[in-house]
Amino acid sequence: MTARALQTILRDAGITPGAGRAEALRRFVAHTPPPVAAKALGYTDFTTEQAAADMGITWSRYVAGDHTP
Repeated sequence: MTARALQTILRDAGITPGAGRAEALRRFVAHTPPPVAAKALGYTDFTTEQAAADMGITWSRYVAGDHTP
């Protein structure tokens, strides 16, 4: 089965995979700093920052870098 065939089946059933993926990203960045989420998932920093902003989260206290003791 191809990705397009699966997408067609899901849409015919009333399921929008893109909406689910976007919601999953928003939920992930609610608990993970956007730069970390971007690197882990292969998104751009802009995309994860926007997802965080959509949730009303700024992560203004997050300090990037290595925090190992």
